[in-house]
Amino acid sequence: MARLSVLEKLEKLFEYILGWFDVLYAFGVVSFLIWIAKIYWPLSNDDSQILIFLVTAFTLFFQAAIGFRPYKYRNRPIVDVEFNEKESGSFHKTMVTIDSRKLDNNQTFIHQAQIPTYFIRLKVFNKGKDILKNAEAVIEDVKPKQQRPFLPLSLNWSFLKETEFGLARFARVPQNMFRTLDLFEIYDPQKLSIYGQYLEENGYSDAERYLELSKGFRSCTLKPTALSDIYPCDEYEFCLSIYAENAKPLFIKISLSYHDKKSWDDNTGIMRKRLSIELQKSSKRSYIFVKS
Repeated sequence: MARLSVLEKLEKLFEYILGWFDVLYAFGVVSFLIWIAKIYWPLSNDDSQILIFLVTAFTLFFQAAIGFRPYKYRNRPIVDVEFNEKESGSFHKTMVTIDSRKLDNNQTFIHQAQIPTYFIRLKVFNKGKDILKNAEAVIEDVKPKQQRPFLPLSLNWSFLKETEFGLARFARVPQNMFRTLDLFEIYDPQKLSIYGQYLEENGYSDAERYLELSKGFRSCTLKPTALSDIYPCDEYEFCLSIYAENAKPLFIKISLSYHDKKSWDDNTGIMRKRLSIELQKSSKRSYIFVKS
């Protein structure tokens, strides 16, 4: 079991102390109401003892059953997102190193290539008063449906340590801060196609993956064997959900139009104009998508 840091221990102590203020507040309010009632409606000693017992029982119930929720609700994390395609953090081009392997005569051969790639990213904010814990983003649905089977997959948090299958699934976001979420990758289709053809001709694995990817783009998720993270050039609506341990989920629909792989351009400004991305947020899972 992982040991808590000093900061995490202080946070838990602070939360515990503030939680007790809610208990004392509830006890005080009920006691005040009883005191007012005794002024206007005099009670016998037996009745007073019964009321004191009820106040104590109510306070203990408030502590045990409700679990300090008023404090947690007032200071809860609030998830919000922001996408601005004009910012380099949201629309970013870089060189990505990819590789493929083959086994020949008990020897492993690796072939690498560097491919120019655009990353589309989303800023996930915590606009509440407490730390957002174990935030996870999942692509839960996409329209139109693809011929290959769709699998709901978790997205990757940028610049965080990969913890599972080469993926940073969970993020911790302090109050009034944000973390960056990788949404989509768009590779240079011509260079990726040449790489895929070389893999196919020389018996390397992943040839099919890279040839398919050269025809469109992929979501920044775990790479499944069914290629369900790859989408041919077209118009799509992605249903994205962001969950956390201590906050209400946020549901997002993202409209992405990437009509033709010929739209690719090394110039970031031109590429921004050719790739259409729109976003809508909701606190409900099901709602009608309307383009802004």
